[in-house]
Amino acid sequence: MGDAGLNSTADRLLEAANGHPEAVLDDGLRHLGALARSEHVERARTLRALSVSARILGRFDEAIAYAGDAEAEAGKAGSPEEQVLASLTKAGALTIAGRATEAVTAVDGARSLANTSYLTARCSYQRAVISDLAGDVASAIEGYEASLPAFREADDALMIRSTLQNLGDLHIATGDLARAANDLFEALVIAESQGHLPAVSGIMHNLGTVQAYRGDIPEALRLLQTSDQIYMDLTGDTAPQHVARCEVLISAGLYREALRLAGDIADARRRAGDGNHLRNALVVAARAALLAGRPEEAIAHAGEAISLLESTSGYGTDLEVRLTLVEARQQLKGATPELLGEVLDIAGRMDDDGIAIGAAQAQLLAARIALDLGDHAVATRCLARVAAVETGPPELLLHSHVARARLRLGEGDLRRSWAAVRSGLGLLDRFQSTLGATDLRHGIERQAEELGRMSVDLAMRSGRPRRILVNLDRSRARALRHRPVVPAKDEATRARLEELRQIEAAFRRSAGVETVELMERRRRLQGQIVARERGRRGTGESGHGSIAVDDLIDELGSRSLLELGFHDDRLICVHLEKGRARLLELGAGSEIDAELRRARFAMRRSARLGRRLDPSVLGRLDRVLLDGLRARADDVIVVPPPALMAVPWGALPSLADRAVSVAPSAEMWWRAGRSVGGDENRPILVTAGPDLVSAEGEAARIASLYPPADVVATDGTVADVREAMGRAGTAHIACHASFSTENPMFSSLRLADGDLNVYDLERLGSVPAVVVLSACDSGYTETGEGDELAGLTSALLSMGTRTVVASVGLVPDSPATPELMERFHRGLIGAVEPARALATAQAGMAHDPAGFAAAASFICVGA
Repeated sequence: MGDAGLNSTADRLLEAANGHPEAVLDDGLRHLGALARSEHVERARTLRALSVSARILGRFDEAIAYAGDAEAEAGKAGSPEEQVLASLTKAGALTIAGRATEAVTAVDGARSLANTSYLTARCSYQRAVISDLAGDVASAIEGYEASLPAFREADDALMIRSTLQNLGDLHIATGDLARAANDLFEALVIAESQGHLPAVSGIMHNLGTVQAYRGDIPEALRLLQTSDQIYMDLTGDTAPQHVARCEVLISAGLYREALRLAGDIADARRRAGDGNHLRNALVVAARAALLAGRPEEAIAHAGEAISLLESTSGYGTDLEVRLTLVEARQQLKGATPELLGEVLDIAGRMDDDGIAIGAAQAQLLAARIALDLGDHAVATRCLARVAAVETGPPELLLHSHVARARLRLGEGDLRRSWAAVRSGLGLLDRFQSTLGATDLRHGIERQAEELGRMSVDLAMRSGRPRRILVNLDRSRARALRHRPVVPAKDEATRARLEELRQIEAAFRRSAGVETVELMERRRRLQGQIVARERGRRGTGESGHGSIAVDDLIDELGSRSLLELGFHDDRLICVHLEKGRARLLELGAGSEIDAELRRARFAMRRSARLGRRLDPSVLGRLDRVLLDGLRARADDVIVVPPPALMAVPWGALPSLADRAVSVAPSAEMWWRAGRSVGGDENRPILVTAGPDLVSAEGEAARIASLYPPADVVATDGTVADVREAMGRAGTAHIACHASFSTENPMFSSLRLADGDLNVYDLERLGSVPAVVVLSACDSGYTETGEGDELAGLTSALLSMGTRTVVASVGLVPDSPATPELMERFHRGLIGAVEPARALATAQAGMAHDPAGFAAAASFICVGA
C-alpha cells in the first residue's frame, strides 16, 4: 500500500469526501500543506480526496487539476496502484465534466498499469461509468457486472455498493425491475451499515423509481421524499438534486406540480454550476410542460437542455429530450413525415441501447404521428411494440391498452377493441384503489384520457344512444368513487393543518417583508402535509362500475337526464327521458369555451357592479351549449364534462323554470338518490365567516327558520365548524371561498381563525346530506387534461354528501344573497327537493338585478 498506513489522515479524508466535501477540502488542503515533499503516497491520496470533494461540489476544473497532481505524486512514489487510482479519479472528474474522450484515454492508461484483478476491476468499473453516462446501457451493464466479483473478493464494501447501485439504475431502464430491486436493496443495506447518508439518499432515490414503475406511487413518493430530505439536510440546499420525484408526479398526472418542482431543481442546479443535473431537470421540465399543455415552454426547456449537452462535448444522451421536442412540434404544427422519421430513429436508438420503457414511449408517439399521416403500416408496427409492454410506470401500462385497442380496431375487430378499452379502465380503477390520497386519484385519471376518448369513439360507431351514454359516463369522476383514506388518529397532520391556519390568518394581516417569511412557512407546511397524505395507501377495493341504463330509467321516473361529452371537438348529448334515449350533436368545443369565458366575466361584472346581466350573454352560451334542446320534464339532471361544471346551468334559457341538478356522473347521481335517509332528525348547522357585510345577517335569517339550529358565530373556529358539521344533517356556510389552482386540496372556506380546506373536510367522520356554500366560487372545480374534478364540492360528494348548493361565480355581498338563501331554505322546509327549491328561489329573484346575479351563480350539484 506504499509508505502510509491504512488509517492515515489521507484515508480518512477519502472516506469522508462523498459525505462532507466542503470540510474535506478545507482539511485536505491543510494536511497537504503540512506533509513533507517526500511523502508521495500520502500526498497522492490526499489529492485524490480533494479531487473527489471538488467534483461533488461541481468544481470540475479543480477536481481534474487535483487528480492530475495525484497522478504525478503517485508516479514519483513508483506505486502502480496509486497511479491507477489517481488516473481513475481523474477519469471520473473528466466524465462528469463532459470530457468523455479524455476520460476514456485516462481509463485506458490506468488499465495498462493495472497489475491485479482488483485494479483491473476498478478500470472496468470506471469505463462502465463512462458508457452509462453516454447512454450505452448494454456496455455499462457488462462493465459493472465484470467488475463486481473482484470487489466482492476484496471485500470492498464501498465499490460493491456503488456497483450495485449503478446496476440497479440500469436495470430500471431496461425494465428488469426484479433485478433492479435486488441490487438496490443489497446496496442500501451496505450504505446503512456504513452510515453513509449520501449513498442512502441516492439508493432510496433509485428504489423510489422502481416502486413507481411497479405502480406503487405512495411508496415511490415516500422513498423519494425521504431521499430528497436527506440530501437537502446534508447540503443545506432548498431543492433536491434528482428529478425522479418529478417523474413520479408526471406518472400520477400532476403535471403542473412536476413542472414547478423541476423548475426549482433546475434553478438550484444552475446556481451550483451543476450542468449534469441541470440538464436532467430541464429534460423533465420539458416533458411536464408538454403534458401540461404548454408546448412552447417545453421547447424552451428542451432547447436549453440540448445547448448544455452540446457544450459538454457530447457527454450524455439527447434521445429523451429529442423525443419531447418532436412531440411539442407535433402539438404546435401537426404531424409531418419528417417528424415521423425522427421519432422512429429515436425509438430505434433507444431500443439498441436497451432503454425499453423509453423506446415504448417513442413507439407510441410514432404510432400517433403515423395514424395522423395515414400510414397504417407503420402505425400498426409501432402499436404492436407498445401493446406488448407489460412493465413500466402506470401511464405506459395504460397506453399499452390504448395500443391494443387501436390494433384491434385497425383489424376491424370491434369486440376485442372494446375489451382492451374496458381492461384499461379496469387497470385505472385498480391503480386508483391503491391510492389513499385524493389528489393522486384525481391526477392519475388524466393518464386514461385517451382510453376514455376511445370508449366514446367506439360507442359512437355503434350509433346506439344507450351505449354512448354508458361510455360517456364510464370515465366520469372515477376518482370520486373512492372515499379518501384518513387515519382515525393523525395528530401530526392535524397539528400541521392548525399551524397552516395560523399562517393563513397572519398572512392576511401582514405586509412587506414579513409576508415573504409567511409564504415560505406556508409552502413548507403545505409540502409536509401533501407528502404525508400521499403516503397513504388505498383500501384496494374497486370503485363502482358503470350504471345500467334500465336502472337509471327506473330512478329517473318523470325526470330528464342530459349526459354531455365531447367527441371530435363537438359537444354531444344523450337525452334520456321517459325511457327513451336520443343522441344530439350540439356546439363546437372552441365556441363553447369562448362563450363560457365571456359569460363568466359578464356575470362577475354584473355581481360586482350590481347591474342587470345582459340576457344575450346567457342566450349565446345557451345556443352553443344546448342548441335549442328542450327538456320536457320539470326536473332535469345535467351530467357535463368537467370543463363545463362551472356553467350556470340553471340560468340558461333552455333550462328556464326547470329544477336542474348537476352531477359529476350519472352513476354517482343514481347512487346518491338511492342512499338511505335518516338525516331529518339531525340539526342544521348555520355559520358565517369574516369580512362579509351580509353574512352574519344571512346566518341569522336562516337560523331563525330552523328552531333549534346549531349556530356557530362569526368568530367560530375551524374546529367549531368541523365538529358541528359532523353532527349536522344540513349545513349552511356563508363565507368567502377560494379555489387553489396550484393544489385543489388547499381550496378552502375562510373562517375566523383561518381556512377550512379539503384536508379538513376529509377528516370528518360524517358529513351533512345537504351542504349550502353561500360564497363566491365555492363550487368552482379544477379541470385537468382528463375527466376529473377537484375542490370543495367534489370533496363533499366523495365523502357522502348527497347535495351541494354552491356558486360557480361571484356572489354579491348584498341583501340579495340572504334573500335568495332564505327562499331556498323555505323550500327545503316545505319538503321540496334541493334542486326544485333552488329553482323556485332563483325564479323569485329574477325581478332584481342584484338578485338575478346572485341567483344565476348558484347550481345544485348531486342528487
